[in-house]
Amino acid sequence: MKANALDRSFLGAAKLELFGLVFGQVIRFCSGLVLSRLLFPEAFGLSVIVGLVSQGLIMISNVGVGNSIVQSPRGNDSRFLNTAFTILAFRGCLLWATASALAYPIAYFLRQPELISLIQVGSLGVLINGFSSTSTITLRRQLRIHPLVVVEITGLLLTFAANFVLAWIFRSVWGLIAGSLIGTLYSTVASHILKVGYRNRFCWDQESWREIYLYGRWIQGSSALCFVGGQADKFLIAHYLNMSVLGVYNYAVLLADALSMAVTRVVHGVLFPIFSSINRENKGSLLGVYHKYRLRIDLVALPLIGVLCALSQLIVDLILDHRYSSAGWMLQVLCIRSAIVCVVAPNETYLFSVGHTKYGFFRDMARTISIVTCVPLGWHFFGVHGIVWVVALSEVLNLSIIWFAFFQLGYFRACRELIGPLAFLIGLLFGFLIK
Repeated sequence: MKANALDRSFLGAAKLELFGLVFGQVIRFCSGLVLSRLLFPEAFGLSVIVGLVSQGLIMISNVGVGNSIVQSPRGNDSRFLNTAFTILAFRGCLLWATASALAYPIAYFLRQPELISLIQVGSLGVLINGFSSTSTITLRRQLRIHPLVVVEITGLLLTFAANFVLAWIFRSVWGLIAGSLIGTLYSTVASHILKVGYRNRFCWDQESWREIYLYGRWIQGSSALCFVGGQADKFLIAHYLNMSVLGVYNYAVLLADALSMAVTRVVHGVLFPIFSSINRENKGSLLGVYHKYRLRIDLVALPLIGVLCALSQLIVDLILDHRYSSAGWMLQVLCIRSAIVCVVAPNETYLFSVGHTKYGFFRDMARTISIVTCVPLGWHFFGVHGIVWVVALSEVLNLSIIWFAFFQLGYFRACRELIGPLAFLIGLLFGFLIK
């Protein structure tokens, strides 16, 4: 792919991805503001736990089906695609049954009996989503982002409307659960209507399964550890404190992750297909392309996160009522994590595009160990402040592992990789000057 064509593909896809993300974040932000007036923080805490159970099961059982379709030379083969669809559908059924069984011990651990029925009903979303078409992955492989953005935005609008109406009627967490299921059902049905030149059918091809498994075996372990390391803090906060504090903490996480989500979406949704394509066609030019687009991300995203870090308390006080005021200092600390995530994401995506998926597993294993062992210590010595700081600094170890992998494989260029951290510090200083 020529440089000009590559730039056009990247910029066009990146603009659509960012438009979808920004519009989606605006919808989520408005939804949060409206629903926070209708429901107490405890309701959001309960909904967070329900979402974590579904998300956790999906990530623990993730064998990298989507990544395999994007990266594989057989990504357009109907037998390969239908085998992938069959795997995902079977997984959805299995995960719903598992979530229903886990509802009892989770409710007991968190001392919240109502979680039993909430998890059993809420995890129906996993079952529904399991029957989604692989068309969405095919479109991403082809960098045809526009249909995906349309489905995402309309789904979010439908979910927002359903959440508002049902929360107004029930005035409980059940409004959030039902609204989420409606949005999931819409997205699943829409995925089968997208025009990609094929329709999924149930099929099993042993060679396709073998390729998916061999590529995704490290991804599965990495994904499972990513969930434990990335979400264990919320379970522990719910266990040590209460659902109200968890609801406030979750708002801080959502605000802190807004920019890092934009970066990871562009990196995974746009750069991963581009890097994978270049790796198949012209491997020698891949590192230069990586540095080119990494620089653009560093100079745009990292300074903004620095400004957000400096102005965090002012922002929280401006947009949320007094019940959520403590999210301000949490947001400031969690911005450190978001900055490191933005630095790590392009590195890891580059490694995945050339087939080195095991380093993601090592990174997530290190984060999981640090979270599981250090969060209880942080709580014991410093309370909730200790938990938040442990979560933020856990990404430092991840960065060290990924940079070590880059250095070991001969990809590391210090003058290029240190631009991101420097840009964050400049943005932080600028933010404090504004403040």
